[in-house]
Amino acid sequence: MNLNFTNTALVGRAMIALTLGLVGTHTYAQNTNCELIPVEQGLIDTIGSAQKVDFVGTTMFVADAFGGLQTIDVSDPSNPVYLGSAVVVGDAGIYASDVTVSGNRAYVTDWFSGLLIFDVSNVMNPSLIGVFSSLSGPNSVVVEGTIAYIADGLEGLKIVDVSVPFSPQLIGEYNTPGNAEDVAIEGSTAFIADGINGGLQIIDVSNLNTPTLLSEYARPNNTFAVDVFGDVAFLADGATGLSAFDVSDPSDPILLDVVPVTSSAVWDVVIDGSNAYIAENLTGMRMIDISDPSNMSEVASYDSAGTCRGIARSGFSTYLCDSEEGVVVLDMVMDCSIDCSIDLNGDGRLNFFDVSTFIQLYEDQSPAVDMNHDGRWNFFDVSVFLDLFAMGCP
Repeated sequence: MNLNFTNTALVGRAMIALTLGLVGTHTYAQNTNCELIPVEQGLIDTIGSAQKVDFVGTTMFVADAFGGLQTIDVSDPSNPVYLGSAVVVGDAGIYASDVTVSGNRAYVTDWFSGLLIFDVSNVMNPSLIGVFSSLSGPNSVVVEGTIAYIADGLEGLKIVDVSVPFSPQLIGEYNTPGNAEDVAIEGSTAFIADGINGGLQIIDVSNLNTPTLLSEYARPNNTFAVDVFGDVAFLADGATGLSAFDVSDPSDPILLDVVPVTSSAVWDVVIDGSNAYIAENLTGMRMIDISDPSNMSEVASYDSAGTCRGIARSGFSTYLCDSEEGVVVLDMVMDCSIDCSIDLNGDGRLNFFDVSTFIQLYEDQSPAVDMNHDGRWNFFDVSVFLDLFAMGCP
């Protein structure tokens, strides 16, 4: 038997009595099912291919593979403004791979020229003031005080005194077994992402002249970058993904967890608070919750146009180095939309007005009130509506 209600007034009286008399009026929480969504906030197409970035205040410094050092004003992240550049071409060409800024000096590693030291007191016109060329193919640099730690590819870790910037001096080195891609310094310990065959290398640099190996942890694929937060080292573990290690005892690192790649290889990682932001080569940006490093999980992701080599955080924005687009500025937007099928007027409350709307839609035989999805408008739809109304929305 098909119990179609054709008497709208009867339906209305029955529903109002049942709904308001038995259930009443109440609100529901509209903003409980929230999701972080990365959206493009700004974009600047650099001269060459953006590799890595660093920040001083609202100035972004870009190591641009074929364009050298670029300076960008990001005081308004939605509208980055090009400021200046400095290009040094070595005998075999140019390939700026990394940049770090300390004081009014920018330190740029270049595969063909070595370590380049720029005076950036005038960000619109950086000037070269020093070069350390005795490097094999440097990939990254970290500066602590007057000491530069360089991941020098096939020659491992190089330690350079830059106290006199126009005459930098090598003071220590450690030849790692792989291809040193990145270095992070925590106290007197250096952590090296050692590329193919090298895994994670942990080196004691308390004596700068004679760094010594503390431990190593082999990995099955290339390792490209490392960042350390407290007692945990986060490794951009290439085709494996993002790996977290307990390094509270640097002589005995313990693998805690791995977040697998989605399609290609993780090339860079930066930690900000309880999240890791990773650049996955052919995918883009992935945001990982690391509040429990032994149980990491993805929070959000952003698909980029090209290949991604580097990633950084400044303020509330994420900066993704994309080979095709340059530097993409991402903002994290909270989407708190919630699906409450019986809040028919969308005001965040379940009350008489939803009943009234139901009656009107019922009379019009709208699909919105075919509550049991059987293609009919009858008592069963009324029953489902009342049951859902009684339960409320999340």
